[in-house]
Amino acid sequence: MRVVFYLFSGTGNTNKVCQLYQRAFEQEGHTVDIFDIDEHCIEQQPCVELARYDLCGFFYPIYAFNAPQNIVDFIKNIPVQSMESKIPCFIITSSGEPLNMNYAARFKIQKAIKRQPLVLIAQYNYVMPYNIIFRHSDERAYQMITTAKALIPIEAKEIISIASGTTTSYSLPKVSKLEHLISFFLRIESWGGRIIGRFYKVTDACTKCGLCIKRCPVKNISASKDNTPIFGKKCLICQRCSMYCPTNAIKTGLLHSWKVHKPYTFNKPTEPAPTNDKSARYLRKSYENYFREAEKKISQYNLKNK
Repeated sequence: MRVVFYLFSGTGNTNKVCQLYQRAFEQEGHTVDIFDIDEHCIEQQPCVELARYDLCGFFYPIYAFNAPQNIVDFIKNIPVQSMESKIPCFIITSSGEPLNMNYAARFKIQKAIKRQPLVLIAQYNYVMPYNIIFRHSDERAYQMITTAKALIPIEAKEIISIASGTTTSYSLPKVSKLEHLISFFLRIESWGGRIIGRFYKVTDACTKCGLCIKRCPVKNISASKDNTPIFGKKCLICQRCSMYCPTNAIKTGLLHSWKVHKPYTFNKPTEPAPTNDKSARYLRKSYENYFREAEKKISQYNLKNK
C-alpha cells in the first residue's frame, strides 16, 4: 500500500508523532511519502496527486480545540481530481491536554475532506507537551513520548486494518454537543491570532539572524531594511518563532506570560520533577486517565500477541 502523510507541525511535536507513524507503516511493509505543507505555501501549492496513493493521513497540532487554518486551507486547495472511488484517510493530532474535546478538532477538516475524493476512516490524538501556557516538566514530556512510541505501532495497525476492510468495528471518537459548541466558539482564535500576532516584537537581544523569518509556516514574518523582523497579519500563534529563537528575543504580545522557550529534549530525566511543578497538578486526573487507558491498550495488545 502506498501512503501519503500531509503534515503541519508548529514546534515539532506533531512531526515526532508523524515520524513514529512513518516507521510503523514502513515496518508493516508499506511505502510512505511525507508532504510537509510548510514547504508549500497555499499560494504556490503544487498539484497533489491523490490518485497515486491508497491511503492518506493528515497530521496537525490542535489549537483551541480546532485545526490550524493553514491545513484546512491546504486541503480545500488540493485540486479536485476525478477518481473511480474515494481514498480512505485518517487524522492524527497532538494536543497538550488529554481532553475528549480535542476530537472536535476534526470537524473543520471533515468539511474540507468532503470536497475531495476522500473518506475519513479514523482519528487518533496523542498528548504532547505544551508550547504555550506553561512548560511541562521533562518527566512529563518523557512520559508522553514514551506512551506515543508504544501506542503508535498498535494504532497504525488498526488504521491499516480499517483501510483494508479487515476491521469494521471502529467508529470515530464521539464528541458531545456541548464539546462541539465550545470548539465552534473557540474558532475565534483563528482570526484572533492574526490580531495578537501583529503585536509580536523583538527586543534588543535580537541578532537579526533571520531564523524566525525562514521558519514561519505561513510566511508571516518579513525583514525591515536593517533586517529586524516585522510581524504581519497571518499569524497562527504556533509559537515556532519564539520557541526556537536562539537569543529568546521575541516578545509574544498578549501571550507573553504564557511563553515557552526552547524545545523539549524528551530525554529520560536524571532527577525527579520539582515538588512545585505546575504540570503535575494541572488536569491531574485527566492525565492519569490518559496514561492509564494507554497502558491498558498496550498491555491488552501485548497479551493478545504473545
